[in-house]
Amino acid sequence: MKKFFLYLVRWQLSSPILAVCMVWMGGWNVAVATIVANLIGGCIFFWVDRWIFGENKVKNRKEKVDINKQELARARVVADGDKNLD
Repeated sequence: MKKFFLYLVRWQLSSPILAVCMVWMGGWNVAVATIVANLIGGCIFFWVDRWIFGENKVKNRKEKVDINKQELARARVVADGDKNLD
């Protein structure tokens, strides 16, 4: 829910930034100004989105690797135990 709230705040911040771009490019063709404004917004908000959504991906990957290491260690113990029984 925290990520969703941050995303909504980020979404609201993009509107004034894009509006400022559109005012700044007031004499331009509307389509070109819109494209340039969206490119500027993308350059800014790519990093914000990465910050919002990237943190748990790294954390989840680390947890997954740790779990896989533990499972592999258990498998090795079982495999070694089977060899000792022969």
